[in-house]
Amino acid sequence: MNEYLKNPRIRLMGADLELYGLRKDGTEFPVDIALGYIKTKDGIIVLSVVRDITEHKKMEEAIRISEAKYRNIFENAAEGISRHQLMGAYLPQTPHVFVFWAILRSMNLLQVLQMYANYMQNREGGCI
Repeated sequence: MNEYLKNPRIRLMGADLELYGLRKDGTEFPVDIALGYIKTKDGIIVLSVVRDITEHKKMEEAIRISEAKYRNIFENAAEGISRHQLMGAYLPQTPHVFVFWAILRSMNLLQVLQMYANYMQNREGGCI
């Protein structure tokens, strides 16, 4: 506290520090602490807000795991996956999409339709 009083500053919550609180039973838990101060004629008054962010940390970890699973599926998909925005901007695509477009560009429409018909026939027959 003495160090803070030597150089008081506002610290917003979530300011890139891993902070932990200590429960009565001795277990630690993640916290977020906001600090502020008020200068008065009698000196500096320090204001602090301490918030338990255990649930927030659990949600962040769940999102990280979910994103890793999605990225793994996307990057290792056997089929081509292409995404684009409504305005037509392309988002990340799997390598198979580029191969697919290269094949389509080298074929005429009849060849493309025949390739699609063969694919559907094999798929319905359980070959794919």
